[in-house]
Amino acid sequence: MNYVILELKDTVKGRVILTMRVLVTGASGLLGEAICNAVQKNHEIRALKGRADGDITDAGDIIGKIDDFNPDVVVHAAAIKDPDTAEKDPRMAYLVNCIGVRNVALAAQKIGAKMLYISTESVFDGEKRAPYYEYEKPNPVNVYGQTKLMGEQITMSLIKNYFIVRLPLLFGYTGKPQDNIILKNVGKIKNGEKVVAGADQYSQPTYVDMVADVIAKLIDTEYYGIYHVSNSGSASRYEFHKAVLEYLGMDDSNLIPASDVNMNRPAVRQRYVAMHNLALEATLGIKLPPWEEALRMCLDKMKSMNLVP
Repeated sequence: MNYVILELKDTVKGRVILTMRVLVTGASGLLGEAICNAVQKNHEIRALKGRADGDITDAGDIIGKIDDFNPDVVVHAAAIKDPDTAEKDPRMAYLVNCIGVRNVALAAQKIGAKMLYISTESVFDGEKRAPYYEYEKPNPVNVYGQTKLMGEQITMSLIKNYFIVRLPLLFGYTGKPQDNIILKNVGKIKNGEKVVAGADQYSQPTYVDMVADVIAKLIDTEYYGIYHVSNSGSASRYEFHKAVLEYLGMDDSNLIPASDVNMNRPAVRQRYVAMHNLALEATLGIKLPPWEEALRMCLDKMKSMNLVP
């Protein structure tokens, strides 16, 4: 199991990594917390966990907070991430996912910091029915995807030294329990509740710790540009949750497969979105394992922490 999260050492052999000041927005979420855990091993971290720490929709507030810390790198993970929330309130989605990005980018530009912007597979429409490369033309099908694509464009227009990292469905043990897809649904099944999961939409479930390790390594470089970061393979939400329950030895009779058209959700979903990690593999030599193996690693970690049965 020699995946190249460790092999990057060979890529930058003999290079001394200097300690940097790294500011992370959205640090209370699944991804933000994992990024902080990974980056703080080598760098000084300022974690903005919510509006009280810095309101990204208030230009004066967030620019002031970032300027005060004077980071070398800004990792912007804060966003409205739920497609249905974005669809029901597009004004708020554009405010947070576009104006918020602009404000953070202006702050990074002001102090000459690198910026890493977290984007999504949802910039693609999924009609290709095959994995997308980094430089294929985006075509989002819902408000969430549109706002995240605009966030990419805003970042590129304002920042010289930027990384854009597109991610798929993430799983892990960090973040708020009510927003953690494993903890939330395992809890429901344990309590005898039914869990309805889409069976006809496919993505690439990806272990957030692996993403965070990649980001920690990426910000130590000057290899700027767009990156896809995902575990290999694909699965529907139903297949993913079934795999979780099987590995934990739990009964899956209350896990109900459903078609997207019968779930009555506000936002349109793509049928099949997967990504090639071409830039990541070609630039850093990093190759991530299949999602099933990554899931087993995550669940073993969660068991050791007594988070799951």
